[in-house]
Amino acid sequence: MAYVLGFFCADGAMTINPCGSKYLDFDITDKDLLLKIKRCLNAHQIITRRNHNKGKDSYRLQIGSKKIFNDLLIMGLTPKKTFRFNMPFVPTSLFSHFVRGYFDGDGCILRVILHKERKTQTISLRTVFTSGNKKFLQELAFLLNQTINITGFFANSKQTTQLIYSVKPSLSLYQFMYNDIDSFLYLERKKAIFERYINEAGVAQPG
Repeated sequence: MAYVLGFFCADGAMTINPCGSKYLDFDITDKDLLLKIKRCLNAHQIITRRNHNKGKDSYRLQIGSKKIFNDLLIMGLTPKKTFRFNMPFVPTSLFSHFVRGYFDGDGCILRVILHKERKTQTISLRTVFTSGNKKFLQELAFLLNQTINITGFFANSKQTTQLIYSVKPSLSLYQFMYNDIDSFLYLERKKAIFERYINEAGVAQPG
């Protein structure tokens, strides 16, 4: 459930309809992951496909649950949460799952080719967490520093903030998020980018 909470902080929404009914909404492009989330939540609702004129189609799962809605309020999440939700409390033993969930929702891993103009090029790595809520990313950065002793830096735009980690912290994040994983909850394509870099660079994973 910590993974689902992390993913929801990134890509979920809390809505109240005109009749006062309370819903959780997931609207993402990866149907396979949404099926996994549905299974984890034991939800019976149907996943619907939404056609978009630009880009990929997305898939929506809407769950009506006053209890879960109120539990999220207690954790510090709110409707229209993008710019104002707080970091929810997550036990240390589950924090890696929360981080992986948020990363799968609003994170990316980049293989960066340096010195393209030279004969010998260098492949680097960047892990990026993005949010419209800078305070949340600051709290995330603090907790990651406390938990696995990594430090990143921030980049700001008009509407979003990015928390960025370079190569060594990225490798520590990889181990933290995926080491001894026994969960089916992760995006394979993001994990694969880490592993491609590790194989190409011939680096030992941090221990």
